[in-house]
Amino acid sequence: MADNGAAGVAAVADDYRGFDVILMDCQMPVMDGYDATRAIRAMQRGGARTPIIAMTAAAVAEERERCLDAGMDDFLAKPVEVSLLGATLERWVPKPAKPPAQTPTPAPAPEEHESPAVVRLRELIERDGIDPSLVVRIIERFESGALTVFATLEHSVHGGDAGDVAAQAHSLKGSAANLGLTGLAAVCERIESEARAGRLPVDATLTTLDAEIRAAGAELDDFARTRLNG
Repeated sequence: MADNGAAGVAAVADDYRGFDVILMDCQMPVMDGYDATRAIRAMQRGGARTPIIAMTAAAVAEERERCLDAGMDDFLAKPVEVSLLGATLERWVPKPAKPPAQTPTPAPAPEEHESPAVVRLRELIERDGIDPSLVVRIIERFESGALTVFATLEHSVHGGDAGDVAAQAHSLKGSAANLGLTGLAAVCERIESEARAGRLPVDATLTTLDAEIRAAGAELDDFARTRLNG
C-alpha cells in the first residue's frame, strides 16, 4: 500500500519486478493514478510490464478510456465487489493449478433493521472471506483518514479551489461507498457534483459532511466492538 501516487512509483522503482499486479487508485494526492501509471510505464519500457488495474468511482466510458490511454490494462469501478476483483485478477495474474472446486459461500442474509454499512461489513467477512482482523484495521483507519480528507477539503473551500474540493469529495465518496456508508457517500456525491460545476459547498454543507463522517465512524466502531470483539 502507498499513501500517494509518488510513493507508489517509488515502491515500483525500488523493485520493479516485485509486483504481480498493481491496483491503481485514480484520485490520489501528490501524483494521481494517471501520472503514476505513465511514470511506471516509462520505467518499464522495453522490459517487464506489470499489469495495472484502475480503481475509480467514476464508472463512465470516458474515464475508462482515460485510464487505458494512461497505460493501465483494466478497470474496476468502486465500490469494488470482491468477486469482480477476483475475476479481474484471474485475467492478469498467473496462478498455480486450481484447488478442488468449493461451493461458493452465499451472501449472509441481512438481519432485521441492519444498516447498509453493517450488511456490507458482514458480506466482506461472511461471503467474501476477508479476515476480520483486516476489517478491524479498515475500521480503525476510516474516521481519521476521512477527517484528514475533510480538513483538506475545507481548506480548499476557503481557498476557492473547486477542483480540489471535487477531488477530495470524490476520494471520500469511494471510501464510504466501499463500506456501505450510503449517507456519507451521498453527501460527497452532491459536493463533488456541485464543485465540478464551480460551486463551492456552504458552511451548512460542511457541517453536514463533518457530522456524517463522525456518525459513520461511530457506526463502524460499534460494529467492530459488538460484532468482532465480542
